[in-house]
Amino acid sequence: MTITLRSFLLAVPLTLALAGTAVAQEQAPGPEAPADSGPTRAHADPAQQLARLTQRLQLSPAQAAQIGPILQDRLRQTSAVRGDSSLARPDRRAKLRDIAQSHDSQIEAILSDSQRQQFTQMRQQMMQRRERAQPNDGD
Repeated sequence: MTITLRSFLLAVPLTLALAGTAVAQEQAPGPEAPADSGPTRAHADPAQQLARLTQRLQLSPAQAAQIGPILQDRLRQTSAVRGDSSLARPDRRAKLRDIAQSHDSQIEAILSDSQRQQFTQMRQQMMQRRERAQPNDGD
């Protein structure tokens, strides 16, 4: 059982990155990029995100088991929004932001107070890095 849990946690890294990724997803490639091109930096793999969150927040196995499906659902929803060519860019960004906020709230509900504070701090740091890396294009 321990080996299975260890494998699960190793296969599900970087959940914290997902929290920030959801925010970063609004900086995803434009419509010229294939919607089904697989996870990229802005579309981090839920397993990698979970592994990272598990490590950085010291998630319990029960917390990791609850957060994994949330991250998978986030990727599913954001991929669907990105693949919707009928959405104007501002609408797409707003939907992606709403998805991120909803899933972040679900994750926060699972965390302890200290984990929640660290999770919030991680998201803020990711947003700051993104803002430095992405010049404002007027959106």
